[in-house]
Amino acid sequence: MANKAFKGEFEATFALDLAHKDLRLALDMADELGVPGFIAPQVMNLMRVARGMGLGGSDSCSIIRVYENTLNEEVRA
Repeated sequence: MANKAFKGEFEATFALDLAHKDLRLALDMADELGVPGFIAPQVMNLMRVARGMGLGGSDSCSIIRVYENTLNEEVRA
């Protein structure tokens, strides 16, 4: 996934919208079971921002573009 992100290959093989749905379901299950989430909630926030940027149909690795947008700097090679 990192290789795709750093190459800027954002054509969807697993769309961000699908990854968001799966992570939402996992977080819901964790809540039901009382299991803490340490990183997943932060990833969910990044996914929400990326989807807000219109990247939902792009590959899930396009989440890197949130950082690029925030930094106003392309971090890809």
